[in-house]
Amino acid sequence: MSKILLIGKNYNFMQKCAERLRWRGYNVLVHEDLLDGLREMMILSVDCIIWNVESNASQKVRNYKAIQRYHRFTPVVIIDNDRETYGEITEDTYFVPENPEIEELVQKVATLIRPRNASTDDDEMEEMEEEYGLFE
Repeated sequence: MSKILLIGKNYNFMQKCAERLRWRGYNVLVHEDLLDGLREMMILSVDCIIWNVESNASQKVRNYKAIQRYHRFTPVVIIDNDRETYGEITEDTYFVPENPEIEELVQKVATLIRPRNASTDDDEMEEMEEEYGLFE
């Protein structure tokens, strides 16, 4: 199952996003504090990070660089209108305007990673059986 880390202080928005993503088959971790989320990422790998940046966050660039140090190739979706503040952006970073529709955000994540569930596992098992002649 694909894991997504949601980071942000807007509790209601984060819980609604988490609920919608879980309904779509993702395992979702929610943290209010960026550093707490990054610490957990050191233990558990994640497939995507969604960071809802506070509009007055003075440490945006430093925090973005910290995310990149921990997981350089993990897709990061940043909810912020001020893209230029971050300086050099990696190819795995995507911006979504502030106050996005939850379904819009979920669709963006779905384009970056696909949830793993029983049906996709069954399909992969069938492909392996055909390719390698398993269980004949």
